Amino acid sequence: MSVGKLLVECRNKLRTTLAPSFGNLNPVEYVRVMPAGQPPAIAGELFVGLFVSGVSNPSPEDDSLLKDTVSVHAVISIRSRNLPEDRDGHELFTRSSTSLYDIADKIMLSLHLNTTLARAAGRTEPLRWISTSEPVPQSPSWWRSNDPFDANAQPAGWSMEVIFDGALRVQKLVC
Repeated sequence: MSVGKLLVECRNKLRTTLAPSFGNLNPVEYVRVMPAGQPPAIAGELFVGLFVSGVSNPSPEDDSLLKDTVSVHAVISIRSRNLPEDRDGHELFTRSSTSLYDIADKIMLSLHLNTTLARAAGRTEPLRWISTSEPVPQSPSWWRSNDPFDANAQPAGWSMEVIFDGALRVQKLVC
């Protein structure tokens, strides 16, 4: 199975898991496979982008089998709602069910060691949660918007990255 199949399975699982967090929004539009996880210009207040950061051979010395592991990243982006800077943190980091940390926890619980997802994607071992980044302030350009403000302006939002690794696939070599 392809790496693309793994991304599609992860996307579908997160759309189901995160649907309550999106309220009236359609999770089909707000959980997508994207280059580098950056949201499209049409993204709303909350967006989750999935991408693969690499495929590697966990045991290159073994010539009897072809093995590969995949690293998948989920990037959560939340736009600020034109709040004063002193209230941005409270709204984005502590809001129940839609804070960056809450969404990150839901992603970790959905994908970490999910054997059903791994089997559906043709993997012999599931993804394993590796780490979650600190929140990073993002300018309007993160959402592909022009930045009419100077470089010292308040962030337009924040992002956080949840990183998984270890989705192993083993194939017999046919010579």
